[in-house]
Amino acid sequence: MFPYQTCSILPCVDEDSEQLNPGVDRGGFGPTPFDESSTGDCILQTSDGVQYKAHRILLALASPVFRDMWEVGTEDGNIPVVEVTESNDVVHNLLLHLYPATTPSINNFTLAFGLMDACEKYLIDTKSFFPHLAKIFRGRTVGASEADALDAYCLAWRLGMRERAQESSRHLYGLDLTRPSLLHEIDWKAGDVRAIMAL
Repeated sequence: MFPYQTCSILPCVDEDSEQLNPGVDRGGFGPTPFDESSTGDCILQTSDGVQYKAHRILLALASPVFRDMWEVGTEDGNIPVVEVTESNDVVHNLLLHLYPATTPSINNFTLAFGLMDACEKYLIDTKSFFPHLAKIFRGRTVGASEADALDAYCLAWRLGMRERAQESSRHLYGLDLTRPSLLHEIDWKAGDVRAIMAL
């Protein structure tokens, strides 16, 4: 028996508008090449109900966590459905990165941090994401807002881009570093408590 919960295919409908989420077909599947017609042999279901039909071999090659899942196998012959805690955007861009000939589109810090967390969770080498993640800095005004400056600082620190982190930190002099919630946020986003001490 497959140790992960299987579930029925759920349509991904926005409760307020009753419209399907962008890129999601009527069956609740993500866009090509992960839609229902994919030759994939497993389904990853996101926290917001979108399903991605993927190939176990590619996931196993990229992640020892997925490799261990597939080694257990299924006895009933059904395609395994694995519910993951990541959102549609994170899973979609993670799969785009793992599949040959596709490129993720990372256009905001929330998605960037979600992808970094997913890579760490599934033991996927985060260094392979650096070129994609570094693109987020292009064309951005670092000091546009304190929140953007903090996100830019934390992501640059996490990526090892110390000069970029230092540049972003210049816009953070007014931060109240005695607030526990802020310290927790910096530690989580930067992935290193030393990022707090460097401010």
